[in-house]
Amino acid sequence: MANSEKSKLKILALYDYFMKKVSPYDAEGNDSVSMSTLLSYLKELLGSDFDRKSVYADIDKINEYMAMMGVVKNSDRWIYTEGKKYKRSELKEELTIDEARLIVDAISTTPFVDTSLCDKIRELYPTSFGKDYKNIRLYSRDSKALTQSNWVLNNIRTCIKEQKCMEIEYGYNFDNALKEKSVKVISPLALDFNRNRYYVVATDNLFYDEQIKKGIKREAALNASIRTYRLDRIGKQNILPDTPYCGFDDVEARAAAVKSKLDSSVDAYSSDETKIIGIIIECKDIKTLLKAYGEFSESVKINRIFTDNPDNGKIKFNIKAGDTPTLYNHLFMLSNFEGLKLTIENEDIDAKFKATLRKVLGD
Repeated sequence: MANSEKSKLKILALYDYFMKKVSPYDAEGNDSVSMSTLLSYLKELLGSDFDRKSVYADIDKINEYMAMMGVVKNSDRWIYTEGKKYKRSELKEELTIDEARLIVDAISTTPFVDTSLCDKIRELYPTSFGKDYKNIRLYSRDSKALTQSNWVLNNIRTCIKEQKCMEIEYGYNFDNALKEKSVKVISPLALDFNRNRYYVVATDNLFYDEQIKKGIKREAALNASIRTYRLDRIGKQNILPDTPYCGFDDVEARAAAVKSKLDSSVDAYSSDETKIIGIIIECKDIKTLLKAYGEFSESVKINRIFTDNPDNGKIKFNIKAGDTPTLYNHLFMLSNFEGLKLTIENEDIDAKFKATLRKVLGD
């Protein structure tokens, strides 16, 4: 019915159908559609009968538009025929099935992201999540997001963008409550995501003011005042538009300062000085040696490997880290692998590590 008032919607309906119901990849039989199926779909959606010639013309118009926009990947036509079936080509910026599923897997297993977001993505890319997906998706251990963390994230992003300060309650998580809270005024510089947690890298305004009063130059005071704060340890927070922002005037200087702080941190604990610390691990069992190195390297930044052939039972490398309590925790875990010998090639760190062990033993 060329004169149907719904005929002008037909071209949009066809475009939407091929975008959402036809996959450019050979997946679960939804990579093609027959003309009869298209006509039935249009009849059900728009309540009108359409002839095949009008559908042919609309498909040609859609292809003309896609070619004009230059969005089709490796093809001149977006919608094409193969036998008696209609198929479509991949778009340049389109997510592949693997990419779409990877995003959903990441969201579903990340504790601070609302899992309902997965449903939204599945609705946007329905052809990527067929019947088989239920059997291969990752198991989600978290049923809902931390709404408070999302709210804090939005405020932090605003402060970074508009260079504004925040007042936060900062404490320790215990039994679903925040204990031993203290009030801090910070100037957010950047966000960091490490080991499934968000952190804000920020200037501690009070410490910065104290440094300035001591006569410390501004940039040195800023570098000394940078701290990292875990988002899940932040309680009440307010943006302070009238409080002077303690940040770097130069973007590159800010990036360098943030990088230096994160490089020196171990599990978000950092020190004023980053050290290069030599480590040697030895073990007759190669699997234990590799397992120990793998576990350690996931927590502490490896700077350089000197012996990259573990078949001789020895790996020599150095790490880039600050002298923090968490560093000694990881060194202890490393030394705890059965049959493994640990040598720390830094007298100061080695002495402190041994002192820590003696303290634990009560010697």
